[in-house]
Amino acid sequence: MAHQIIKSGKKVSFLGILDGWIKYPEDLMRTHSSTLLQYKDTALSAIEKQKSDYLESLEDYRRGLLVQYMLKPLNSSAVLFKASELWDTFASIDDLNNGWSSFILGRLETHKVTGNHETIFFEPNVQKLSQIIDQLKIEN
Repeated sequence: MAHQIIKSGKKVSFLGILDGWIKYPEDLMRTHSSTLLQYKDTALSAIEKQKSDYLESLEDYRRGLLVQYMLKPLNSSAVLFKASELWDTFASIDDLNNGWSSFILGRLETHKVTGNHETIFFEPNVQKLSQIIDQLKIEN
């Protein structure tokens, strides 16, 4: 999105990356969404099965986008909000900046937020995220 904004002649005044990674581990890319969501087909009602199938198709689409998209360096600064707790799958590729340092050509600032990729958005961890964003607004 930032590339599109810059291409349209506008300035990106703030780019926040919410625990995003440049690269996903191969085993995560192979894992099916039903496994990630811990669904068991035998325990699903017809409606739940339909929802599960829909989520699987969305996950397949998302994985396709991740594999096909070729990220280009961005002439902008960014702030990475990095989860302090890594999922085991990401431990093998852990990097202070989640791989963004070679793609963000401006200043890349990283802030650790308590929680994991999912829980940083829930209480009480989201309070830390909110405090960091408020502090960034004061500094700018």
